[in-house]
Amino acid sequence: MRVHGPERPAGQGLCPHQEESGNRAIAALLTDTVVGPQVDLVFTWREGTPTSGEPGAYEVWSARGMVRFRRLIDDTGRLRFEVIEVVGDNPIANDDPLALATVAAERAAAVASGFDADDPARRFIAPDHQSYPFGYERIAQLFDSPNAPDLAISPKDWASGSQPGTHGSLHVRQARAPLWFSGPGVRVGRHPIAL
Repeated sequence: MRVHGPERPAGQGLCPHQEESGNRAIAALLTDTVVGPQVDLVFTWREGTPTSGEPGAYEVWSARGMVRFRRLIDDTGRLRFEVIEVVGDNPIANDDPLALATVAAERAAAVASGFDADDPARRFIAPDHQSYPFGYERIAQLFDSPNAPDLAISPKDWASGSQPGTHGSLHVRQARAPLWFSGPGVRVGRHPIAL
């Protein structure tokens, strides 16, 4: 297995010269009195330094903690992810794609998060009651693009963005979407894990 960082490196993420400014930006995004309550996750790719010989790593920061991980690839092209450091709680450790699969589960998570379970428009779920399906894969994939940012933000459930209907969060409620097939050759029925 060897480290498999961004597939098309072109300055995405943080380079060693951006260490201090990147750290300050991450801290500000998570602690600012206006922005902090809206930010769930801040993630980046941090380049390794030539002098240390350390390969780079992906990082995910939140108020709950931080995880640093690497994407590895073997000779057959199979990928796996290696967690190399956790500070506090790993914010994307829960990766259950079937979490919050029912209205009852969403209602219970909303109540546990301190929100109104009876109002679907206000049934928000706090980050510690969310899951992040394929989080490692999705973060690594973002930074494969040479157009990826230095830092990316995943907002909390109640910070929906500038227009309704956005899908900008890494959590399960933003990651799940209906998939319908129709037409010749499509068998009638549901997939065994369909919700």
